[in-house]
Order: sequence, then structure tokens, then C-alpha cells
Amino acid sequence: MRRHLEAELGQSWREFIREQRMNRAMELLRKEGRSIKETAFEVGFSSISAFSSAFFGYVGKTPSVYAKAFSRRQRSSAE
Repeated sequence: MRRHLEAELGQSWREFIREQRMNRAMELLRKEGRSIKETAFEVGFSSISAFSSAFFGYVGKTPSVYAKAFSRRQRSSAE
């Protein structure tokens, strides 16, 4: 079953799950008022440090830097 899934997805099941979790985390961090802690737990991490490390590895930025970039853009576009 795992091989079939990997053939269909073009990636391992672990990579697929990681991608889904990180995409959801990025979506949550773009929303105003969502904390790093809330986001980490919502996407299935049991610690903020594990989440931050995984997020940095996937996105290339820390969750806080990523979230701040979007909060600045929203403020700029509202002005």
C-alpha cells in the first residue's frame, strides 16, 4: 500500500504529510491573531521548538518572521 501511495503522490507518505502540515501552518500564520503556539499544536506538533525547526526547514524562515512579513503587508495594503 505504501508503495502505491508513493507512486500516486510522487513522494513518500512522510513528505506528503509534512507538506500538508506546513501548508496549513503557513495558511494559519497568515491570518491575523494566530500565535505560533496555536499554529504548532493545530498542525500536530507537540512542541514549539519542533514546529519551528520543521517550519524553517520547509519554508526557509522562522514562523515568526513568516507571520510578521504578512502582517506588515496587510497593514501596508490597508493604508
